[in-house]
Parts: sequence; C-alpha cells; structure tokens
Amino acid sequence: DPSPDALGCAAHAPCEGPAPAISRVEVSPRSLLLTRPGETLELTATVFDAEGDAVDTGIEWRTSNGAMVAVDSRGLVTALLALGSAQIVAVAGGVPSAPVLVVLAAPAQGAVLVSDSQVVTGIEPADPQAAYGLGWRYRVALSGMAPPAPGQILIGTGDSPIGGRVVEAVPDGDSVTVTLEVVPPQELFSSLKIDERMDLSHAAFELEPAIAERYDVERLPGGRLQFLP
Repeated sequence: DPSPDALGCAAHAPCEGPAPAISRVEVSPRSLLLTRPGETLELTATVFDAEGDAVDTGIEWRTSNGAMVAVDSRGLVTALLALGSAQIVAVAGGVPSAPVLVVLAAPAQGAVLVSDSQVVTGIEPADPQAAYGLGWRYRVALSGMAPPAPGQILIGTGDSPIGGRVVEAVPDGDSVTVTLEVVPPQELFSSLKIDERMDLSHAAFELEPAIAERYDVERLPGGRLQFLP
C-alpha cells in the first residue's frame, strides 16, 4: 500500500480507548487564497459524533495535488507553486470533511488582502433592493487596517466573501466601514487559474426556516437529503 506521504496526507497520533462513532468533520476556513510559493495558512478540523458533540480523535489531512499544495499533520497548508488550485480534506474515522478549495493566484497590483480575523461584521447590501451582479455594492466593517482609498481592490483570503473595488471607507472607532462594488475576476487578480471538480456530498447545508419547520431532514449515503414531514 502507498505510504501517507505518497498520498499527500499525514495523521495525528491515534487516540487511546475505543474510537468514537464519527458523524461529520468540519474544517475552517472552508477556502484559502495563497499568493506566493512558500506561503502558509493553517486549517482547523472539528470532529463530531452522532449526538453532535465534538470529540478528540485522530485526523488525516489529504491534498488532491501534492505538487501544487502541501498539508502537514497539523493542517498547515503550504503553496508549492505560484498559480493553480487544489483541494484539502480532513478525514476522521473514515469520514471526510467537505473539501477546502485552495487557490494559488496573483492579486492585482496594489490589492489589499483581508483575513477572516479582520472582518468585524458580515457583508450588508448597500441597497437591499438591488439585484446582484457587476457593480453591486455592499458594506463590511474591517479592523487592523487604515481606511483604503477609493478605487483600491480588496480580496478576502478565507471564508469571508470579500472581493471588489472600494467606493467609500469611513472610520468608525477601531474599525473602518468599507463600501465595495463587485468587479470582474480579472480586476481582482493579475493571474488566476482554477480547475477543480468538488464533491460537496459531505458539506454542511442550511434550510430556509419555513422548510425546516415542516420537515425532518436526513442526509443519506452519497450526500442525498431525505425530507420527512
């Protein structure tokens, strides 16, 4: 059998005692942007049992492309090339997480990268009635940065869906509220290449409250959902 290194994965030391029944594995953040070879960011995996309680157990980290992106036993992800993409999966007790998309790209010149830890509030539409598309504007409060200049490009490096051109930036105490407008990808990145097919059968899902009130929802093998009145 191939070694863990040959598969592009690594494992924590196994836990003592009987292995818990694993229900799901969640990884945070669910996406990463790395902008140069050698850059690293760390992922965190949480394992849940059938009762929904977090459990301490061994975790394997796997990469879909070991020549592009490496991952070690701690979930530390390292870019090996300047351009491309790969997927990272955490596995516990044979149960995989939803894949984390890792993008290796070159941001536009002068772009400011924003980490999840800098995001103070979720994004809010500047005009709730406006349809989403190019030019759609939204606001987000950020910390740890000077007010960006109008016209500057901001790009999120993790889960927060930030990407656009600054329209306005207003300081507010220890944070700054930034209004951005959606622009084409070629204005965000000078080089970008993503070629992935992602298996989302193990991804978490959210239901509209009206549906959740009417049905008990169960995930079936293969990722299908069963709705029971």
